[in-house]
Amino acid sequence: MESRAVLFVDDEEKVLRSLKRGLLDEPYKTFFAESGKGALDILEREEVHVIVTDMCMPEMSGLELLEIVKERYPRIIRLVLSGYTQITPLLEAINRGEIFRFITKPWKLEEEFKTVVRQAIGYYDLQRERDNLVAELSQYNFELEEKVHRRTEQLLTITQQAEVGKCASQVVNNLKTPLENILGSLELISDSVPEESGACDKLVQYTNQALSAAMEMRQIIVNTLQHARSSVVD
Repeated sequence: MESRAVLFVDDEEKVLRSLKRGLLDEPYKTFFAESGKGALDILEREEVHVIVTDMCMPEMSGLELLEIVKERYPRIIRLVLSGYTQITPLLEAINRGEIFRFITKPWKLEEEFKTVVRQAIGYYDLQRERDNLVAELSQYNFELEEKVHRRTEQLLTITQQAEVGKCASQVVNNLKTPLENILGSLELISDSVPEESGACDKLVQYTNQALSAAMEMRQIIVNTLQHARSSVVD
């Protein structure tokens, strides 16, 4: 498990000294500040996961500090130390989502204070785990959409190739019959011309050339049909 860090803010030095002594055995790193400004300075250079601040402090109150923290470091879990007379503004802050919990003064270190801080760390871990799961799910959905898109393009290409093959097969089949008729006619003409007739030499030459060209065309049609059929099967 990753190490967590908690920042404690209170303008009373004796309170901070007491917390330092009482939290020595806690399984998280601790930082301490005597003012809101000091807390913000620490946040600029250290990674903090939970902040616990006194509510009444000079120059900058605890709620003012947490409003800044919420804006700049929204992932940090925010807690407030408060007296009973400050319940109303605290409840308003809770309702606005500015703080996670508040700890009333005076607190019991073992039974209350440590428990609430640990709960805040646990809540941070849950939030981070949720964010990681959302990010993983988003990445998975993106990859799935990409796979579906690629597969769709492949299927469209195959379908288009098959349609082209069918179309080519129909066209070639339509050409095959008249070409066979032409071949038959040319063969009849060639067979009917007398060999001894010199006047028909040119006719024989032209007929044989046309017959040769028609036979080449027939072979082209046969090859095209075979290719078209193989494309449809694939």
